[in-house]
Amino acid sequence: LLEKYRGESFGDNHLRVVWGPVLPQDLTRLVSNEQTLVQSGIHSRHRAMDEVGVKDPEAEFNRWLEERETIS
Repeated sequence: LLEKYRGESFGDNHLRVVWGPVLPQDLTRLVSNEQTLVQSGIHSRHRAMDEVGVKDPEAEFNRWLEERETIS
């Protein structure tokens, strides 16, 4: 808000608040929605992981790739 209304500059630093689900079904619904968005090509896997609160989507994606390679 300071940047927007007072012209303060914070460089490349930006905060993003991710609220945890209040109820268990909230997380279930969010995961289901993200699954649909990924399958339809609207969201990337990285974006979906970020949306559900994975702290390091890049590392998680790399683990997923390793698992997939091991299974194949």
